Amino acid sequence: MDIHEEIDRSFGAGPEPGPVDALVADGRRALRRRRATTGAAALAIVLVAGGTTWAATGPGPHARGDDPSVASGASPSPTASPEPGDHGPATYGKDGTLVLRDGVTIVRRVDNPMDLEPPARSVALVLDDRGKTVWMLLESDPGGGFSIIDDDRGPEPTFARWLAVVVRENQQDTSTMAAEPEPAAYTGDGKLVLRDGVTIIRQVDNPMNLAPPKKSLGLVLDDHGKKIWMLLESDPDGGFSARDDAGRTYPTFDLWLADQVAIQQGTPMLALVAFGDGETLVPDEDGVELLEQRPSPQMPPHFASPRDRTAVAAVRWQGSLWFVLARQLPGSPPQYFPTESSVADGATTLDGFLEFARGRYSSGDGLR
Repeated sequence: MDIHEEIDRSFGAGPEPGPVDALVADGRRALRRRRATTGAAALAIVLVAGGTTWAATGPGPHARGDDPSVASGASPSPTASPEPGDHGPATYGKDGTLVLRDGVTIVRRVDNPMDLEPPARSVALVLDDRGKTVWMLLESDPGGGFSIIDDDRGPEPTFARWLAVVVRENQQDTSTMAAEPEPAAYTGDGKLVLRDGVTIIRQVDNPMNLAPPKKSLGLVLDDHGKKIWMLLESDPDGGFSARDDAGRTYPTFDLWLADQVAIQQGTPMLALVAFGDGETLVPDEDGVELLEQRPSPQMPPHFASPRDRTAVAAVRWQGSLWFVLARQLPGSPPQYFPTESSVADGATTLDGFLEFARGRYSSGDGLR
């Protein structure tokens, strides 16, 4: 069985998605994987989005059949969930039923792209999340599962190709995917554990304002002399972690943590500016002084196509020089990437910032 051909055939002659919209590394997408865990070591299996590493956990040991085949039988119909948790627009319930967040509808569906044997199951989805196109791959089995979500289209020009890539990556033997455990993690019973040699510099309790038994934690860590920023969540049904090198995307931990919380909760993130008419930008935060701006900055094609709405601005905010790269892709809301001068290798001009940003996107890192 050629999984690439099977996936392509599953769509028939439906309309093609739009052009390449964004790198997988872009931080404005939420890329998450859930893996079953019996302790902190399970967080060794992670996925890296740009420089930020995302991991998520499920409730038990994860296993797959040694000789999977296509699962047969009807797929459970999705149900709306008034309280889907923080696991994205779609998830598998404990009974294996597909659950959609309120306001989410299925545009396309591919059953069992992972070629699993029952009772394990998988599904790939193109979703409309209140007007925003989302691509997902989900797996469920009695011991756990995982999900991968892109809320902007990745580097593949079609959903079928994106799906083929993520299926291939996740059908690898887990021994080839494993790395050392995360610097910090919640165990299955909600206890915080640290990897050997890691110490806590600063701790912010419950930045996501979760109600028990759920909990969240923001951490500044010293990992053998390297400073790490983390956001952790634990709940009885799973959890996630986000990790970044200190200062890679934001000048302060507080700004980084607020951004990560906003990503997980779907609330507005720091933007500083907003699109006005056409490709002009206007201040969108108290105290923002607009210094200079340009329409249609020439960026690598993974960031946006020449026909997409893009702009860049230099602003002063809270006494510091910031640059904001902005884009609006077809069928998606505007996205803004504020970057403080010190994060942008000390750039002091738009030309200097654009050189830095082009390098980040060309390398696959992106600005988030």
